[in-house]
Amino acid sequence: MLWTLEGTITRARPSGDGENWSRMDRVHLDNNATTRPLPEVVDAVAAAMAVHGNPSSLHATGRAAARLLAESRGAIATWLGARVSEVVFTSGGTESDRLAVLGALAVAAPRRHVVCSAIEHSAVLAMLRARDDLDVTIVRPRADGRVDPGEFAAALRDDTALACLMAANSETGVLQPVAEAAAACRERGLPLLVDAVQAAGRGPFDFRALGADLVAVSAHKIHGIKGAGALVVREGARWKAPFPSSHEGGRRAGTEAIPAIAGFAAAARAAAALTPADHARVAALRDRLENALSGALDAVHVNGTAPRVPNTTNLLFEGVASDRLLATLDRAGIDASGGSACSASTPEPSHVLLAMGRSRRDALSAVRFSLSRLTTDADIDRAVAAAIDAVETLRTAARR
Repeated sequence: MLWTLEGTITRARPSGDGENWSRMDRVHLDNNATTRPLPEVVDAVAAAMAVHGNPSSLHATGRAAARLLAESRGAIATWLGARVSEVVFTSGGTESDRLAVLGALAVAAPRRHVVCSAIEHSAVLAMLRARDDLDVTIVRPRADGRVDPGEFAAALRDDTALACLMAANSETGVLQPVAEAAAACRERGLPLLVDAVQAAGRGPFDFRALGADLVAVSAHKIHGIKGAGALVVREGARWKAPFPSSHEGGRRAGTEAIPAIAGFAAAARAAAALTPADHARVAALRDRLENALSGALDAVHVNGTAPRVPNTTNLLFEGVASDRLLATLDRAGIDASGGSACSASTPEPSHVLLAMGRSRRDALSAVRFSLSRLTTDADIDRAVAAAIDAVETLRTAARR
């Protein structure tokens, strides 16, 4: 695989694979799974590779790494609207979520009740399900994909140790009532974990105004590289490090991945510079995709009709199996998804769509298209043409 300094693939052909995998030949509409690193991110990562010191070391080489780490933390804190001391670097969203849950439970005894939405990421749901010592209340969303804030607040109890409600769902893009949930949690003096992996960078975001105690974010969802994320821990939150160490102020074990974090900071600076017009442009492209497909094809429905982040649409194509549709789109050079990338290899229907009341059959006919700031009009035109052709072909084959 060959790369230019700007991070563009010039040729990429896995051994033994006859398909052309050149990025320039493909339309990437699976940005909720991962985004393409920006050129300034690639430059920042490359420059940081030369800063090879351990930031915990006291010599000059270590101090150079520590300065870069501090600069990166400051950039990310500014982007999120958090204090520098509140940013804990992790390897990504999953670790941030799990570090948050474990740290909240570590100081909650004897309370063992957790309130969690049914549409949380598997990083949260799977861990809670694996804990036999917890009493977990699952709050389902309405048919429009949004959790009712009154129902969420009503699920809180005197013995609740933690509440979890993501900011924007990864599969539908629907924005959740995190501010209302945070207010309800504050009244009871208990922490709220907000997984903001799909929300931060895709619209206005302010940690201080959000009111949550714990917020998870990830670099590679905002055009950074994989391997860096952050857990923002509000000062005074009921949380302590489940694995105390000498790193990250004693809150997370392991030497920091300086190149990935430097790339994260570059991506955060770029995200902070986005304007409402930038987000509106992405939303307009998303809407054009939806309208074109629903106008040209029968029986196409949007999963999640409540307000959403600008970049995401989840479409149900009646009578079409999503795995076949995705395979056909893949051959046409279109990247899309059947749901969360973390569960894409399993044949089970989306837990999010099932929680919204979709049937198993309908959930297995859904495709997620997720755009980014790099998506163009030409990308949408190509994706629309490919999807219309694919759906018509598959429906014709099914009738036969």
